[in-house]
Amino acid sequence: MSEQPRRERGTGKVRPAEEPIAALGRHAPWMPVTVDPAIVSGLQAMARGDCPPHLQQKVLQWVIDTSRNGGALYFPGEAGRRDTDYALGRAFLGETIVTFLRMTLRRNSENG
Repeated sequence: MSEQPRRERGTGKVRPAEEPIAALGRHAPWMPVTVDPAIVSGLQAMARGDCPPHLQQKVLQWVIDTSRNGGALYFPGEAGRRDTDYALGRAFLGETIVTFLRMTLRRNSENG
């Protein structure tokens, strides 16, 4: 079942709806991620140990957002099997970080 053609706003032109496979291709988990120079410098500063707190928060949010892969975690077909595995591994990292951020640690326990 295909989507209906969509009308582009303000142009009066109608173009065919994008094929689902093409739309998923833009979210392929192995594609290079979009990154702002501030994120790169923030990651480098974190590695050096001198990153300001506001930049640390921005970098961490970027890592979490990037790991979610724009919501595309399943890629159909035999060809999409590796992409699905890759995307789920990437999502696992992000979800693990979020889990740790939500954890409540007890003081004076055996683990710290």
